[in-house]
Amino acid sequence: MATVYQSKCQALQQSAEWCEGNTELPGIRKRIYFTASSNVVTRPEVPVDALGRATSATATGKYELRADRVFHFLEGIPNKNQYTSEPQGEIPCQSQLNKITFIYPSIDEDATGICLSINNTPCDIIFQDNKGRWRLLRNKYGDFKGTVKQDSGQGLTGDLATTLEAQSTDIIGCPFWTGDIPTEEGTITLSAA
Repeated sequence: MATVYQSKCQALQQSAEWCEGNTELPGIRKRIYFTASSNVVTRPEVPVDALGRATSATATGKYELRADRVFHFLEGIPNKNQYTSEPQGEIPCQSQLNKITFIYPSIDEDATGICLSINNTPCDIIFQDNKGRWRLLRNKYGDFKGTVKQDSGQGLTGDLATTLEAQSTDIIGCPFWTGDIPTEEGTITLSAA
């Protein structure tokens, strides 16, 4: 008698519909929150099945930080900031390389200090898209790279800015998340858009 093989690999695919007339707002909002990953005791996690495959685009859980540590904020130029996610690696090791580009409108002492706190310091970053949804650039796999560039511009009409570029690997594009952010201004409770 032949044995019927039953796969333990269930499909995770689902449909996604886009409704005509729905306006998509590009970019990310003007404030991001960041903390050194060494401050993080626990971070939100993307739910996975028994095989380690992501089952949701929304992370669950909370950020727990070491005592007296908080998320700091950086405010950028509205409509100049961007998030991207691109595949990297080969099957079956493919993952997503998530990146943000964030432009701060100065090269003053505060901006130069950001260089000190982001360059060579792995971070976790929380940002909001222009539809109001919160997302995470997590340093879960220890490959965070942050670079900060400063440009004084030229003449009286050039662009003067400090540009933060950050990237990190995840199993999906930057996960969505709602929860509490402990900041120097107090705890901020995020809600779904």
